[in-house]
Amino acid sequence: MEFIAKAIDLAKLTPEQVKVVCSVSGDNGESNQRKLGKDYPIGQPSAPARKINFYTSTCFEGCDIYDENGVTFIVSDGNKSHTLLDISTLFTQICGRLRDSKYKGEIIHVYSTTKYSREVTLDEFVASTKKVLAEATSYADEINSLSDTARGKTLSKIKYINEQYVRVEDNRLVVDKNLANMDIVNFKICRHIYRTYVNLTNELQRNGYTITSHTFSEIIEKIENNDNARVTFKELFDEYHRLKTTKPFFS
Repeated sequence: MEFIAKAIDLAKLTPEQVKVVCSVSGDNGESNQRKLGKDYPIGQPSAPARKINFYTSTCFEGCDIYDENGVTFIVSDGNKSHTLLDISTLFTQICGRLRDSKYKGEIIHVYSTTKYSREVTLDEFVASTKKVLAEATSYADEINSLSDTARGKTLSKIKYINEQYVRVEDNRLVVDKNLANMDIVNFKICRHIYRTYVNLTNELQRNGYTITSHTFSEIIEKIENNDNARVTFKELFDEYHRLKTTKPFFS
């Protein structure tokens, strides 16, 4: 919501030009309205579209938006993990929300890459997670194999279960494989897909999206792929000029 409020302020948008659709329930609703200010009331998905329309994750699934001239912009901030979307699921869900626009075949994706370390690869993280999950399963099986009385006494003496993906339920240890899968998905999104422009390009194409226009920094890629790379001032200036005069996002 901070992004929406800042965008409205920077663009000097009037309340008549803007529709904002976000959560209105409980503390979230009060907090969202406070950030927007009293002049920008939270709208409903079914309300008529305005010149600029902001939709948060509350509208990502099952919300139909009608705007014949609407163009979809998806904004992903590399410093805010909740804005980094899995291409095969939520990204595709968002693309289907605009129902009747003559531009519904095009999505503009504005994004910045993440700053995570390169020390652990996706394959290494998956292997490590599977190992931890296997150990957790073995541990749970051993405890659960005890008699009900012995298992109850054992669990009562453990103040908390210091074991990843394991919880106590009905006097037994339960291993939640979904938590392990969620860790892998989150790692893939934050530390792999959105870490470089190339990774994001490949992921979009792998999921059937045709990138008709994109711009990324060749110099940044060069430096990221080689810590000892050197660039001249002329290269930097030419790159700056190119980025300032072309669209810095995917279409």
